[in-house]
Amino acid sequence: STIDTSTSSSSLDLDSSGSSSILSPSTKKSQRRRSSVQFGSLTIRSYEVQLGDNPSCSNGAPVSIGWRYNELNPICIEKYEAWMEDKRRSRHEFHLPRSQRESILLDYGYSRNQMTQATKEVAKIKKQRRASLKTTPITRLQETSWSFIDMKVMKRRSSC
Repeated sequence: STIDTSTSSSSLDLDSSGSSSILSPSTKKSQRRRSSVQFGSLTIRSYEVQLGDNPSCSNGAPVSIGWRYNELNPICIEKYEAWMEDKRRSRHEFHLPRSQRESILLDYGYSRNQMTQATKEVAKIKKQRRASLKTTPITRLQETSWSFIDMKVMKRRSSC
């Protein structure tokens, strides 16, 4: 892929040494250059699964990732893209229903009691956030933004 860095009235230009400078329109015309970015390979990491604490989870215990991971051997980006061609998922397919999250957590050795405790902790965090919002003055724009977010959350209430 090639990126033309000379499109606006002044721009940040990176030279071959990696240093940058702000160029004026007249300087840019005399020094037009193209930068390119190339990707050769990628490395896939598989992270450990943990019981989470994300308060945006609408019901049940959240799933999170930990710090430990297994790393696969690097793979050529073209091979990876060819392999992924028919495996792409839509955004809503990344949301895990409560039953699936519970199954994953049970498979990783978490007990139902631990999941119940995590669910209670998430409810506590949500309550603290609502109380904080009530005591913090907010602008009309912020109120509108929160209303929009609430509508989105209600729409997705059945999954997390």
